[in-house]
Parts: sequence; C-alpha cells; structure tokens
Amino acid sequence: MTTTFFSRLGLFASPKLSSASLPSLSSAMQGWRQLVLRALSFCVLLVSFSSAANAQSYSQFQNRWKPEQVIHNEYGFAQAGPVQPAWESAMWVIESVPGEVEYRRLRSVWKADHYLHIENGRIQAGPIESGWHSAMWELETVKGSSFVRLRNRWQENQYLHIENGSLQSGSISPGWHSAMWNIKAVR
Repeated sequence: MTTTFFSRLGLFASPKLSSASLPSLSSAMQGWRQLVLRALSFCVLLVSFSSAANAQSYSQFQNRWKPEQVIHNEYGFAQAGPVQPAWESAMWVIESVPGEVEYRRLRSVWKADHYLHIENGRIQAGPIESGWHSAMWELETVKGSSFVRLRNRWQENQYLHIENGSLQSGSISPGWHSAMWNIKAVR
C-alpha cells in the first residue's frame, strides 16, 4: 500500500479506514475530519486560483543617459530620480488599451488610479478618462538596442525625456539617450 506524505501525518483519512486502524477516533470524528479537510482543500484551491488571476508584472522605466533616473510618483507627481528598491511609486503596470495594438497605458502600482498622461500639456501622474489619447503611449523600440522611447498618442511629437534635468514631455532628437528607457521587470 502506497503511503503519501499527508497520510503519514494523519491529515487525510482514507475512506477504507476501519475502527481498528484509528482506535482513538470515533466515526463521528472521522466525518468531521474529512469535512474540515475538504473545506481546507477548497480554500487552498480558491486562493491559488485568485492569486494566479491577479498576478501582474511590474516594470520600472530607467533612463539610458542617467541610469540612476527612474520614473516615479513618490511625491505625488510624475518625475524621474533615484529610487529605493521597494518603492511601489517607481513600479508601473504596462496595460494594453482595448482595441489598440500599438498603444499602452502606464499605471502606477502605488496609486492604482494614477496613469502617466499629458492631458494638461505636461507630464503628470493622475486619474484619467478611459478615452484619453493623452494617457496612451507607444513603446518605440530603439533600433539595435533593448531601449524604448515613450511616444504619446495624442501629441505624436511628444516623448518622455530628461534632457533638461527633469522628466518632461516634448520634442526630441532621435539620438538623445535622455529619451531612451530601459524597461526593467521588478516583480
């Protein structure tokens, strides 16, 4: 007879158990034990499925020109600067836009209703309307590298960059490393 790890610990009762194999347990106790084990098994499965369904990958946007510069919203607004490893304000979910192939929304992990957008003319992190093209970004691959440029859909000549020292949205020259970002998976 094969013995499993759980049966050796006495966690699962076999339906073929006789009163002689577990002399200290009455049949009523065996019934309760089976009921509790089934309930626990169901809970473990439920947690496993919900964890898998909610699993998302988080990314950081690290600048090519100044690698210590990472896009974040730690102080309530979009900016680039040094970050601590555990800062969720420097972690972003790259979301698909329904019905769009090339555009993405960049949602803050720290403030889940905040997205990067330029609705008011400058880069911001805040709540958006679902149809805002100002919150949709094309992740343009920089030829011959693993870097991307973040180009806005609404204002197609607007890219995120740090050429002037702070995070901005504006026109760029194609060779600017300040407008190139490394997308780092962080979770």
